[in-house]
Amino acid sequence: GSLLLMAHLVAPESSGPQRQTRAGWRDIAIPLARNSTPPSLRPGARVDLYADIRMGGELPVPHLVMENVTVLSVGDEALNVPETADGRFSYNYRKMSIEVTEEEALALSNVERIAEGGFRVAVRAETDHTREHIPEGGIHPTILDIIQRKQREPAPDPRRRTLN
Repeated sequence: GSLLLMAHLVAPESSGPQRQTRAGWRDIAIPLARNSTPPSLRPGARVDLYADIRMGGELPVPHLVMENVTVLSVGDEALNVPETADGRFSYNYRKMSIEVTEEEALALSNVERIAEGGFRVAVRAETDHTREHIPEGGIHPTILDIIQRKQREPAPDPRRRTLN
């Protein structure tokens, strides 16, 4: 029984670009997994990136891809039904742009091709700048190994299709 206002349909001002990309860095857009964006995802946030990758088993396995990445913008939002007591709507973003090196941009392109669905993000506290799992920064070495293995696998024969 709530009144629908225009403010409910317009994306928050903070969803646009926060600043220009630094010299030597790249601003790339990556797809986000459906219904997975935390409400605290905003430009300027620091996030960890995860991707679900099928490793031969039945279910894809979640992998940490990068740590402590700067979000430049979020967008292409889908309006969610209000779940809060005050009737506010939340946004579930479908993509975000992040600041990475050229090498990281190329690796993320490969991850995007082998991942199931989009990337998942975990927003860090503003004061948390640690890199516990990837001290040198960049793409997790396990992900780089997976990309190399997948690139060496023979391409599936299009003539051999299984019928369900």
